[in-house]
Amino acid sequence: MFRAALFDDEFIVVQGLQTMVCWDKFGIELIGTAQNGVEALDFFEANKPDIILTDIRMPGLDGLALIERILEIEPTTLCIVFSGFNDTAYLKKAIKLGVVDYLEKPVTLSKVEDVLERTIKKANQIQRVKTLETDWELNQQERLKRALLQLMLHHEEGEREWEQVMQNYPKKVYGFTVLALATEDAIQLKKPNLNSVTIRSGKEYFLVLLHLTALSCQQDLVTSSVKGKVGVGRTYTEPRELYKSYQQAQKACRYAKFLEVPLLHYDDLDTDNTAPQDFSGMEKSIFVCLRTIDEASMKEHVMDWMKELCQTRQLEIMEREILRLVYLGLEVAKENGAQVPIYDYYQEIKTLDTSEAMENWLLSKMISFLDGIRQAKQTESQGTVEWAKVFLENHYHKDITLQDVAARAGMNTTYFSLLFKETTGTTYIKYLTSLRIEKAKELLLDGGKVKDVSEKVGYHSYRHFTEVFKKHTGISPGLYKEKQGKSAT
Repeated sequence: MFRAALFDDEFIVVQGLQTMVCWDKFGIELIGTAQNGVEALDFFEANKPDIILTDIRMPGLDGLALIERILEIEPTTLCIVFSGFNDTAYLKKAIKLGVVDYLEKPVTLSKVEDVLERTIKKANQIQRVKTLETDWELNQQERLKRALLQLMLHHEEGEREWEQVMQNYPKKVYGFTVLALATEDAIQLKKPNLNSVTIRSGKEYFLVLLHLTALSCQQDLVTSSVKGKVGVGRTYTEPRELYKSYQQAQKACRYAKFLEVPLLHYDDLDTDNTAPQDFSGMEKSIFVCLRTIDEASMKEHVMDWMKELCQTRQLEIMEREILRLVYLGLEVAKENGAQVPIYDYYQEIKTLDTSEAMENWLLSKMISFLDGIRQAKQTESQGTVEWAKVFLENHYHKDITLQDVAARAGMNTTYFSLLFKETTGTTYIKYLTSLRIEKAKELLLDGGKVKDVSEKVGYHSYRHFTEVFKKHTGISPGLYKEKQGKSAT
């Protein structure tokens, strides 16, 4: 729906047109009126209606001056004027200014409706043209973005797309500079000699600056305030070199985050690749802690190692050394039986921009290796204990000692004893005694004599067997056999 305003110093004309005309019939909303030129101009500036109906003569600011001001503000406004029989000179001037139609006074309903019908047709035509122009501009902008993105990513079709876009581009482009932005609104840049194009690639934001004037030297491109971290690549004159500026901007932006500065030019990066001091002693301590599953000490050694590494303040060196430590840790974990999933550690570390994030990432990897070793040892230990339980099940009747079982398991006696208790919840001797008593119960119920049963479950002393049995069951072997036999019958 179009919006219209009515300006006339005659109250009767204003009131009559408001009530007589069926504005909805023409798809028009009458949004306001005014009875002098000054009020009319104020109303227009505040509301910007699409259509103006105004008297050619009004106090304060006459209709011609009003139309002239309105068309300066909004050239596409459709202006209709009311004129008397002796206003010919005014009317001619109004037509020169660009009014679309006029109404002779006295104004009648039929005259108004005829003019409105013609005006709406013209308004629709203008709107269609505006829509086509807007669509064309949007399409051109999207094509420009696509061509620039392809050039940034060094795609083969980039140059061809760029040449096609340039056929309809209004100005010559003398150079290109890419800015990498930590956030979309990291910087607001407006300069008359630059056209800035915002491009998103995945989760990254970039500002491609098109230089519209000849380049004499590297310019101070950024003078406005920076809200986030920004990396600036070098300026290149050829579109095929845009990918270089893109890669440089990415690197500069990562360094801006790492060094905690708002803006950094690629040319200002310190490219010293000197390796840090020898870390072999510190790394040995880390790996000893891994093998012995000493998590607390390992964390301390890793943080000390990182503290030394951070003194380089070089992202590439830090990435290289951290990756080296991670891969060495992975080998230690594998040597100790850990089943550790292998990730693309290189790609993971490339997403980190601060030393704190790198330290946390390194710690998480080393802890995962330590957990893998711990799990492997637990699994191995559980397997050993399960083997020992099966062995005792088959040899409980023999004189088998803790030292004998530990030796068969290939373990230190003390370690095996601790492992057995940790896994089963009881000591080796208590477990073996309980197993023998349960076997003795079965043999007694099968009718075995106490003395024979004693020998069959590994007790060569009848008296000792009776004492152990009574201690576990509360009654002697003979009485147990008698009571259980009666209850069975």
